[in-house]
Amino acid sequence: MDKGKNIEQRIHKRFKAKDGTFAVLKNHTESHTLGQIIDISKGGLAFKYIINGKSIEGKDRLDIFFTGHGIKLKNIRFKTISDLAIENQISFSSVFMRRCGIQFKNLKIEDRNQLDEFIQLYTSYSINHT
Repeated sequence: MDKGKNIEQRIHKRFKAKDGTFAVLKNHTESHTLGQIIDISKGGLAFKYIINGKSIEGKDRLDIFFTGHGIKLKNIRFKTISDLAIENQISFSSVFMRRCGIQFKNLKIEDRNQLDEFIQLYTSYSINHT
């Protein structure tokens, strides 16, 4: 086996989210974090967000929406898989961003159906695994 190659471990095909697709992470308090969805699958999603002094720790539910179309999925439980700093492309910028990957937990049948519809309507193409 070639140790230089990464092995794709995702079960579900990922789709690139259209501009205007967002996730709102929340917990039982009024603390929320807004992130722009990068890609999404039937198993989870990746999004980027601006660090505004609030941590995503403790957040365990999310809403997903497309700008101007309202919330499409609400109170979806998730588990954080990764939360990494994104290198700043503008050296003098004071805006710091992170990329977070989450896995959906215990989706109900109606949530799965809404997720399928969301992927059909608000993604532009599948991301190939090579």
